[in-house]
Amino acid sequence: MYCSSNAFYKVGDQVDNFTIEKILSESPYLDVYLVRDSNDGINKVIKLINKNKVIHEDDYLSELEDIEYEFALLQKVKNIPFICQGYSFNKNNYQAYIVSEYFEGRSLSRFLKNSPALT
Repeated sequence: MYCSSNAFYKVGDQVDNFTIEKILSESPYLDVYLVRDSNDGINKVIKLINKNKVIHEDDYLSELEDIEYEFALLQKVKNIPFICQGYSFNKNNYQAYIVSEYFEGRSLSRFLKNSPALT
């Protein structure tokens, strides 16, 4: 999996009460991290809008709107088995991120790409 050196955080960095364990993926605006929660010791995922990668403020605002909407959807399906749980949404002047449940294995997109078509 390709991960450039443009991630906002590096392995070992702290984000609030989370320690970055691994960079799971990067995209033009988003970084996804495996983190360990120092409160309960459980691995979770942080999906972060990396403002350092965003050239135009309008792009950042669009991504921010998308991630806020994603978290709102996760809250609507809270506590439904087999659906990723969204724990928190945090935003400040230089980043915004969702903390969610971590499922070990392949991403859904990779699973669907490598599986027979669903009918």
